Amino acid sequence: MAVSLDVLFQVSYGLYIVTAEVEGRVNGCLINTLCQVNSEPPTFQVILNKLNLTHEYIAKSGYFGVSILDEGAPFEFLGRFGFRSGRQTDKIDETVAILRSPEGIPVVKSYALSYLTCQVFKTVDVDTHTIFIGKLLSAERLAEGIPLTYTYYREVKKGKTAKNAPTYISPEKKTILSQEASMAKYVCNVCGYIYDPAIGDPDGGVAAGTPFESLPDTWVCPVCGVGKDQFSKM
Repeated sequence: MAVSLDVLFQVSYGLYIVTAEVEGRVNGCLINTLCQVNSEPPTFQVILNKLNLTHEYIAKSGYFGVSILDEGAPFEFLGRFGFRSGRQTDKIDETVAILRSPEGIPVVKSYALSYLTCQVFKTVDVDTHTIFIGKLLSAERLAEGIPLTYTYYREVKKGKTAKNAPTYISPEKKTILSQEASMAKYVCNVCGYIYDPAIGDPDGGVAAGTPFESLPDTWVCPVCGVGKDQFSKM
């Protein structure tokens, strides 16, 4: 049987952050698996990998919240929830706004157009993942905007983030580039983004000619949001 993986990318999904809480700690992850199951009563399902910490939290607590994201959500924010593990870093820090539903379920407010919360009443084991089916408890619109989709994420936002050499290079710039030619490039082990010292990271405030070793410790991959320790020298 012939299978073209390109076909899978044409199946449209939304992108959401699903959250759960256990013993006062909130964790969340980026998903594209939210789906409405019934309308009367309203029920929704989310599908999570069993290795995810958020999966563990939903299984233990029996509740989950979902934030419907705006197209304007930046890559650094999405990378925090899409490429980092809650077992290794605290995704929910002072830079992420959290609100609680009337039932006390935490949801991510940052870059959210709306949210919904559910109480799990059924789970389905699907090998590496679990389907959590929940009864809708609350839902609220927070802002106006266009919901983020997986297609937009791949074809538009990722394209804008790609760092390319300029089409015109001034004589001064050519001098800089020739001087920096011997600088090593570094590749992100998570998403494959390449940091080129000759280009820097203009969107992140890093000037051309900045060696990778000189980047501040707070600098993160502009595509997926991981730290410098997740880069390897090319």
